[in-house]
This record gives sequence, C-alpha cells and structure tokens, in this order.
Amino acid sequence: MTTNFPNRLSHLGILTLTGKDAGRFIQGQVTCNINDITEEKGSLGALCNVKGRVISTFIVIKHHESYKLILPRTLLDVVKTTLQRYVLRSDVKLIDSSESDCLAGLMLNRQAPELNLPEPDFGVFLTPVFGLKLPSPASRFLVILSAEESSDRLASISGSDKPFRTVTSEEWQLLDLNAGIPWLDETTSEEFIPQMLNLDKLGGISFNKGCYTGQEIVARTHFLGKAKRELYLAEADCETAPLPNTEVSDSKGETVGKVLQAFFNGKNCSLQVVLPTTESTSDALQVKSARLQLRNYL
Repeated sequence: MTTNFPNRLSHLGILTLTGKDAGRFIQGQVTCNINDITEEKGSLGALCNVKGRVISTFIVIKHHESYKLILPRTLLDVVKTTLQRYVLRSDVKLIDSSESDCLAGLMLNRQAPELNLPEPDFGVFLTPVFGLKLPSPASRFLVILSAEESSDRLASISGSDKPFRTVTSEEWQLLDLNAGIPWLDETTSEEFIPQMLNLDKLGGISFNKGCYTGQEIVARTHFLGKAKRELYLAEADCETAPLPNTEVSDSKGETVGKVLQAFFNGKNCSLQVVLPTTESTSDALQVKSARLQLRNYL
C-alpha cells in the first residue's frame, strides 16, 4: 500500500512486532529494557551484533499488544532479517509497516493545554493523534497515522491557525542530529558500540535487564570504565555535507574519528562525529579540509 502523503518522514520506517511473545522476544535482542516500555513511555534503543556493534538504533513504542521500532528505512530489512533468525518457535511476527503506518514530524505552533501533551521526552500520547515527544529546544512530536487518514488527519491539526505545523524529512533529520539522536546507515552499521553513540546517556541501554545479543561487550565497557570514544556535535564551514564514515583528522593529518551523519543547515554543515574523548577539547580537527568546531548538544 502506498499513499500520497507529502509530509511523511520518508527516511524512517516502522518494523512492527506482534504476537503473544513479542515483548519477551525483543527484550532478549536489544539494549533497552522493553519491560519499561508502556503505552505512555517509549525509548531509544539499539540492536547489536554478537560483537556488541550496533546494527541499527531505533525508537520503540508500544501500541496495544504490539511494539513498533522506528528506524532508518535503509536498515529496516537488515534488522528484520537479523531478528527473524532468532524467532524460532516464538509466537512473533515481524511486519514492515512503513507504508500502512505513516510517520510525520510536528512542531508546536502554540501552547494548547487542552491537548494534554506529554512533557517528558519519549512520552507517548494518543490524542489528537498517536505519537511521542522527542528531545528538542522547541516542542516537537513524532506521530504515526494510518495511510488512509494521514493527510486529512494532519490537515485538521496542523497549519498557521492550528496547534501544530508539519516538518519535512530534511528539517527533521537536522533536528534529530542537533538533539543527539544517533541514526546509522549501511556504511556506519556495525561500526560502533552503543556507548560510542551516547546511547547510555540517552537512556537507550539497560545494564540490569539481563542478556541480549552483544550484551557481554556492552556491559564490559560500562563496568570497566568510561568508553574511550563518544558522539559529539560539530560544525564545519562547508557547503556539501560529508558522507557518513568520512574521516576526521587532527593537525598532523592523522585519522582520529569518523562522521556519523551530517547535513547542510543553510549556512554551514552540522555534524555528529565519533571521536576519542581525549579529542573533545581539540581546536585543530578537520573534515575534508574544513575546520571542525565541536559544540554542545542543545
């Protein structure tokens, strides 16, 4: 099923898990504690390989008896195939619902107390649409609508005289980047452990939930001390965004890190870069000959 929905966040997809064993199954595969996910609270998380490297990050929410993993569309098939290997006899179905469920990004135009929107980040709401609040200096919400109702439903709540305005995929990706949400693609998948992506700081890792794929490496990094690499927000004076996995070099020209994702923000490039913590105060970092300036997350 396809839909003519001009404001959908086309770079993201949804993998829906249904069946009586869905919660127990996904609990044994991902970094976050699925038992903490309710119909009022979602979370960031990651699926790792056996070496503790992140295959994909995701946002997980519960809807009735199903779980929805919101993740980069380019990695959805990889994640589905990986999880399918572990289903065995469990009562779980993995469904790519990216077409039947439409994702949209909304920014709050004006305060609307009557909507009773959640205040905590990753808080879930059911009215006037189904979605959750995401980190940002300005209130923003990721919402899921059925393909049949998407355009009409959004038109009823978004516009210059309505509580919300819709956001394009390009705008939304920059908002996610500035908020520190680490999204991967085919080139960065299986390159980093979760702590290198700051998932521990973002509540995307549980260290007391029990076993999951890659858990031994992730837990060892945590209990032996701080990860040696972290995710940083940066800017570079360039008009073309460096591709994921582009090298970051120091004053000697030696590679010290990599770009996770980057976007042109209208003036220069905003980037997420994975660097050794020892480089966090450096003023001589470069990417593609452009000086890299680290800055704090908003």
